[in-house]
Amino acid sequence: SHWSLSVEPESPDAAIVFDAACRVAGEAGQLGNRYRCLTGTWRRDREGRVTGELPGSEVMLLVEPCAGSLELIDVSRELVIRPDRTDASPPTVRWRYRVRLHA
Repeated sequence: SHWSLSVEPESPDAAIVFDAACRVAGEAGQLGNRYRCLTGTWRRDREGRVTGELPGSEVMLLVEPCAGSLELIDVSRELVIRPDRTDASPPTVRWRYRVRLHA
């Protein structure tokens, strides 16, 4: 497998965009990212975005897909981000997501 990851700032929202890809030669298996919330929990809002509270702060982290390229699975203290695998076995699997502070 060959991996690629870029992390880019995005203005004007002061966001960071993560763009990950994996070129696979066979069955890709389980691909994605996993984030643990050490304090607080992850929650899904009405728009389908996932927020993580920062205890003692008025600010939350907001995680959202870029162009529907991934699946956000929130499980209380862990957030799992997986690529949306609509194609059964593409040679390159890619997923993009945005993280920003939300007041």
